[in-house]
Amino acid sequence: MTDFVSPPPLSGPTPLAVARRRLECLACERMTAHVPGPATLGKDGEVLVRWWVCAECREAHTPG
Repeated sequence: MTDFVSPPPLSGPTPLAVARRRLECLACERMTAHVPGPATLGKDGEVLVRWWVCAECREAHTPG
């Protein structure tokens, strides 16, 4: 039986949500920490390209 009064259990962040990568930022012109950004998905919903956003300037998106 489902309990509709209690909220669902909270799960921790996904590994991708806490991931950070050091990539070359074209806007900063140096290696900086990047966090996951938007993804380009295929017709079947599979991730084709994961874009990473510079954590310092938030301007540049780098495919990774």
